[in-house]
Amino acid sequence: MFRFDVRVVDPQKVNEPMSSYVIYKVKTWTNNPSYRLYESSVTRRYNDFLWLNSRLIEKYPGVILPPLPEKQAVGRFDEDFIENRRMGLHKMLRKMTSHHLLQTDEDLRFFLESENFIADVGTKKRESSKGLMDLLGDAMSNATQTLLRMPEVDEFFEGWRNQVDALEQQLKGLSKGIETLVRIRREMAGSMGDMADASAVFAASVESKKPRLSESLGAFADTHRRVQEIRDLQAKQDLTGLQAMIDEQLRIVGSIRIALNGRTKTYQAWQTAEALLARRQDALDKVVSVSKIRTDKISVLQMDVDDATKHVVQSRRDFQRVSELLKEELSKFQTTRLDEVTATVRRFAKEMAESQREVLGILISQVRKC
Repeated sequence: MFRFDVRVVDPQKVNEPMSSYVIYKVKTWTNNPSYRLYESSVTRRYNDFLWLNSRLIEKYPGVILPPLPEKQAVGRFDEDFIENRRMGLHKMLRKMTSHHLLQTDEDLRFFLESENFIADVGTKKRESSKGLMDLLGDAMSNATQTLLRMPEVDEFFEGWRNQVDALEQQLKGLSKGIETLVRIRREMAGSMGDMADASAVFAASVESKKPRLSESLGAFADTHRRVQEIRDLQAKQDLTGLQAMIDEQLRIVGSIRIALNGRTKTYQAWQTAEALLARRQDALDKVVSVSKIRTDKISVLQMDVDDATKHVVQSRRDFQRVSELLKEELSKFQTTRLDEVTATVRRFAKEMAESQREVLGILISQVRKC
């Protein structure tokens, strides 16, 4: 394993006559000898990350790739959205460069250090059977694809196929719960703000005639404003903490589907190779059955059968290799997902407890002053 330190920083909006977009600076430090420099810095836009994701999906069936942040048509230049996307892209690259297979990939190296990326992608496009827009289209469809089906004999994968669907529904239900919690917190914050405003107005109206009452009402208003600030902060923490984790887990579910479908496609390729071998063997048997002499046609057909046999053997090996790799990936995901979810929930519970203690302290202090 090589050492990598990759960071996505400094998002900047670029305004062009036909369209606007955001570029991100990608800084890389590595001891991988295949890289030209120990340290490099390049700029990339979101579509470039899409390109990388699609290339790796195509090259590594069975690998659960770190998910891309989702596209968004409305509000894509809002500061909060840009920052959340930056963090998602940052996390994605760091996970890619820590993966034992991906960290040595040529396209990843090209993405991280090419200084003339668009032109270099054009060169790769000419070398590939797919163009850039085809790859980007594949990347977008991958995010929403359904599970391909195959005759499954391995209980491990059959269980995971069912688990993926169940996990997605659970996460969506939890997401709705968090949305409700955030809405309630914001409504509470708004109510506290309304109470503070009303108390402040009342305090001002009686200040000249009843200064002590005015002072108490002013303190009451200040207390409610402080509680409002805490509730607003709680709502923001819910979105940036628990909701962000749920959204990422939902994207990972999409990555698992892609990996499971990659295995299914290798199975389909194996079955296609088996069918081709059967047709070629049948053609050879028919010729042999009517001619006992080894003719040139029989020799050609035998070569075709031999080639098809090699293809079957290789396709079967590919399927077995992808299956074993995916088992490792899913087992690792199970462990890391549990760790990440546990850490997020603990942080959420800690922040909630601290906020409640702070609110309680404010209210107790107010009561003691009365």
